[in-house]
Amino acid sequence: MAVQKKLLKGGTQQPLVYNFVDAFRQTGYLTTYLAKAGGGYIYVTDPSFKSEQIATRTECATLNTSTFSGANFITADLDWNVPVNVKGDCFLNVPVRTREDTNLYQYFVSGSIYHYNGTTEIPIASGARSMIYGIISVGGVGNFSGGYQCTAVKLNVPSQTHFKPGDILRVKYSINFSGSVAAPGDLSPAMAHDPADRTEIITGPASVNQIIFGGGYGTVSTRNSLNIPIKLDI
Repeated sequence: MAVQKKLLKGGTQQPLVYNFVDAFRQTGYLTTYLAKAGGGYIYVTDPSFKSEQIATRTECATLNTSTFSGANFITADLDWNVPVNVKGDCFLNVPVRTREDTNLYQYFVSGSIYHYNGTTEIPIASGARSMIYGIISVGGVGNFSGGYQCTAVKLNVPSQTHFKPGDILRVKYSINFSGSVAAPGDLSPAMAHDPADRTEIITGPASVNQIIFGGGYGTVSTRNSLNIPIKLDI
C-alpha cells in the first residue's frame, strides 16, 4: 500500500494509505465499504466494521421482463478529514441477489457521485450497469436463491474535484430488478452491505423463500465497496 502525506489545518500531517496504485495515471485508489449505521448508510475504510444490518431486502409482489421494480435507493456519505483531489474512474461493486424460482432475472444498477460541502450538492460522476442471470436451487424444491452477482459499475469523474477537510463525497444509487411474474411476496431482491463480510440468510414470507448471502452458496463476499481515484502528489 502506498502512503502519501497530507497537510492538514495547523500544519499537522496525516498519512493517507491507498489500497492500490495506478502509477501510469498517477492515481492512488482508496477502497471504502458501504455499511448501515444509525438507520442510514455510510462509507467506512475499516473492513472489520460490522454493519448493523448485513443486507437490505425489498418486497416485490411481481417482477416482469418489460419493467424494472423493487428498487433499493441508497444514499451514503464519506467525510474527508484530509484534502484530496479526485479524478478518474470510481468503481462501485454491489453484491445483489433475488429470490426467483422460474426464469431469468435482470439487475440494473445506476449511480451518481456528488461533492457536498454541507450546503450544495454538485454532481461529479454518473454511470449504470445492466446484467442478466439465471437461478440456482438451494436446499430442495421450492427453495431457490438467485445466483449471486457482484455488479460492477464504473463512475467516471472527468474533471479534477478538490475535497477539503469537512467536505463529503456523497454516493446515490438505485438497484432495480426485472424477471418473470411470480406470486406476491415470492420475489425479494436484496443487496448486501457488510464490511466485515458476514453471512446472511434472509427468510421470505414462507420459510423456504430464502435469499442466501455467503455460506458457500455462490457468494464470495457481502462487502459492498467503492474504489475512489485520488491524484498523487508527484
